[in-house]
Amino acid sequence: MKIGWYTHHTERDVKTPEIAANGLFSGRFVGGAEMSDYEYRKHAPKDYEIEIVSPNTWLDPEIFDSVIVTGTDAFSDQQLLTLSEYEPFVFVHHLQTQRYSLKFLIDQSRMFVTHTPAHMMRELMWTKPKRTGQVLSCFDTSEIELGEDKFTQAVWAGRNHPLKGLLSAKFWAAQQKLPLIVHKDSPRSDVLRDLTASKWFVHLPLAFESECRTAMEAVLAGCKIHVNDFVGISSVEDWDQPEVLKNMIDKAGETFWRLVQQ
Repeated sequence: MKIGWYTHHTERDVKTPEIAANGLFSGRFVGGAEMSDYEYRKHAPKDYEIEIVSPNTWLDPEIFDSVIVTGTDAFSDQQLLTLSEYEPFVFVHHLQTQRYSLKFLIDQSRMFVTHTPAHMMRELMWTKPKRTGQVLSCFDTSEIELGEDKFTQAVWAGRNHPLKGLLSAKFWAAQQKLPLIVHKDSPRSDVLRDLTASKWFVHLPLAFESECRTAMEAVLAGCKIHVNDFVGISSVEDWDQPEVLKNMIDKAGETFWRLVQQ
């Protein structure tokens, strides 16, 4: 089966040792969406031939047996309206910017998928898809070590952006009399190291986040978690139980393709 995978969440061609600007990852992937898309594709059925199509490498959806859309922001209104004619499978990583062409795409999709129930609830306030589903980010959980002998300290990690709530995290840590390790735009390996070594993870964003991969990594590292309702993963049942969450992430690739095939 020939799959057209329409997205702007594409990989870099080369690795770079530098830390990327604006909190984006260095190396092959710009961010979590690019990492997850790559991992989902790795789990595709063996008889699926996937071609990635970006807004700048546009191909007529007519040539594909099935259309998957995982990134919408950079596509033009006309491109989204064209995609809507092919009953696409639409999966969005983050809260969407409302526009008519995108609403039409979601409403005409054969399946509309988000990471979490909290994210879906917000999208359903302005769209009416036929069918819906959820799937968590897909990543290698073996990279995260479950800490045992932890220091009584908290970790905050995120992009250097005021909506990430660093000031709120500092205030909470001060109230709890906890030292706070701050990671602004740090390499992921450094963040994972400190999550494994720390008792607490705190994240109090000022705007909604559809999932929050770092919170998930903190759970897997055995941290106690303090987040607010803007952290989408907190709407998933038993998300703060390491073994339960690990199982959901490990099966995310399988879950993604099961939803595609429905």
